[in-house]
Amino acid sequence: MAFVDLYGTRKPSWAALRYESSPIESLAVEGPGKEFTIRVRTRKTAPAYTLDGYKLQAVLYGYSEIPLERYEAPLPRLAPGDEAKVSIQCKEKEPVRRGIRCSASQGFSAFTKIWTP
Repeated sequence: MAFVDLYGTRKPSWAALRYESSPIESLAVEGPGKEFTIRVRTRKTAPAYTLDGYKLQAVLYGYSEIPLERYEAPLPRLAPGDEAKVSIQCKEKEPVRRGIRCSASQGFSAFTKIWTP
């Protein structure tokens, strides 16, 4: 099954399959401005397994989709149904949007969220 079209662009089914097969149930961004918290909750039901070695990556974008700041933080070991919070304090006062990605130690992206304040 191909998840890209003839031009190499990902099909909508790629994102749907990644979401359905991810051990992460939700990823929420809380707090406006320079300091915000990312809350990660794992699934209680299949596909559920312990997350070990996962990390959060955040990119803050300005106008014209220019990345202004990057952050990376390890997630603690999370069993199925657990939740973790990671606080980030940025230098940029008013980013246009934030891209949050949770990935495994091998680099596989398990969950992505775009958040606009």
